[in-house]
Amino acid sequence: MREKQGKILTIVLLCLIAQHSYAQKIHLDSVRQALFTTRNDTAKAILRMDYALTLVKLDGTPGQVVAYNNAALYHAKLGISIAKRLNDPKTLSKVYTFMGQIHENAKGGDYAKAVDNYNKALEIFKERQDSISQAAVLIKLARFYYNFNYLNTDYYDKSLETAQKAIQILEVFYQQNKLSDPWLVKFSDMYETVGDIKAWKGGDNQEILNSYERSHEIRSSIDDDKLKGKSLKYDYMLRFRDSQKKAADQRLWAAVIGLVLILVFAAFMVYGFFLLRKKRNDLAEQNIKIERMNAEIKHRSEEIMEQSEQLKLANEEINLEKDKSDKLLLNILPSDVAEELKVNGRSQVRNYDMATVMFTDFKGFTKIASFTDPAEIVKNLDTCFAAFDQIIEEYNLEKIKTIGDAYMCVGGIPNENKSNAVDATLAALSIRKFMADFRTEKLLRGEQVWELRLGINTGPLIAGVIGTKKFAYDVWGDTVNTASRMESNGVVNEISVSQVTYELVKDFFECEYHGKVQAKGKGEIDMYLVKGIIPELSESYEGIKPNELFREKMAEHGLIDA
Repeated sequence: MREKQGKILTIVLLCLIAQHSYAQKIHLDSVRQALFTTRNDTAKAILRMDYALTLVKLDGTPGQVVAYNNAALYHAKLGISIAKRLNDPKTLSKVYTFMGQIHENAKGGDYAKAVDNYNKALEIFKERQDSISQAAVLIKLARFYYNFNYLNTDYYDKSLETAQKAIQILEVFYQQNKLSDPWLVKFSDMYETVGDIKAWKGGDNQEILNSYERSHEIRSSIDDDKLKGKSLKYDYMLRFRDSQKKAADQRLWAAVIGLVLILVFAAFMVYGFFLLRKKRNDLAEQNIKIERMNAEIKHRSEEIMEQSEQLKLANEEINLEKDKSDKLLLNILPSDVAEELKVNGRSQVRNYDMATVMFTDFKGFTKIASFTDPAEIVKNLDTCFAAFDQIIEEYNLEKIKTIGDAYMCVGGIPNENKSNAVDATLAALSIRKFMADFRTEKLLRGEQVWELRLGINTGPLIAGVIGTKKFAYDVWGDTVNTASRMESNGVVNEISVSQVTYELVKDFFECEYHGKVQAKGKGEIDMYLVKGIIPELSESYEGIKPNELFREKMAEHGLIDA
């Protein structure tokens, strides 16, 4: 019978947890919708904090929890930034209160920051002489110290002190009959908390009983029967006695556990001593055998090394010349194309159904070059293009060529893949971040800043090597022309993508519609600006590096193997 009741209770608890998680996600969607529709900055700040608090309360896999926490901190920082810019104490105090709750509820949260944010909110309420709001923050602090007493030995003292401060404020409102039923519940709970802490600390019995009786008296004055709860003084007296017994039991169990741990530790020390002694003897015997084997191996190795040294010298000379020619060819052409040229003497031009072309170009380069030393221009271009080369290699893109200050690369060639649109967009975000740091360095040195335009388009193209002299790997097709139009008509320091590319990456990146541009042979086409990775899919609030959820989503879309 008990086993059956236990199973039923487990099922009920699981249903309640699932219902709570579903309610949290419904609330998350409603807050997100309100956040992106409101134009009021005060509302935006509060909604950002509410959205962040809901995120940290969500359950999931370890990877999902980390993603939720990162997204929550991203939105919380935006909310604080808005509130500070508004310079409205009322909004700022609410934001700090939310920030305290976020750090308190986050899995593995920073509890010191939770206390710090609660105290910041409390100071603002004190300056504004808002007593009831002070009481609300004090109640949160008292409950925090009470719930997390295991983190610090003096948290019970802090909980008692904070609860008494809240009681002192609420007593004034209670005497004036200005507390609503929900506030009466909080007021009653604070007296009950004070009684529990005093009982745990072994305080005066009468003081403890007085706290429970005062809690009962306040609870009895509530009009709403659903909020009253138990109302008999005897219940509070029993709870008081139970708390005393529990405190005594805890002290006794702590002593017993401590003694057991000491005995176990001593047993392990003795056992470890005997194991260590035996291991030392075995190790000494093994060392003698190993020394003999090493001597024999050394003698044979010297003979082999002498024979192989001559062969090695001959091979090194041959391989050195071969490596020079191979490196030169691989620096000009993709590896597959280079291998085909070495084997057949020529390379076939190939058609690709889907590839992603990216162009970059520096704004006002001709003007910059007109009053800058040519050697300095070349040095800066080399710095930028070397960084671009490293980034596109990381994201599996193929560099095609540079023409003056223009840089061109393609994803999905010569080896076809389904992820080239996402790969090219991630590479563009990293290039934009590099250029932002590069501009900052220029500004600090008082030099002319370099600003970049990036354009991306996805579609079919032709790629290969033509001609018989001065081999160059190149691409052709309308897809290339449209990518060039995206760049030339793009916004400085932004990533401009075509409608085709947008449809392929919109589930992974935050994008903004920018308008229509004129494309040769096509008329007007839509252009979008990529702002960054969707917060839930990013490792940090910068929105540049993808997290594990990003890769899982790519696998769900069939872009990479699961």
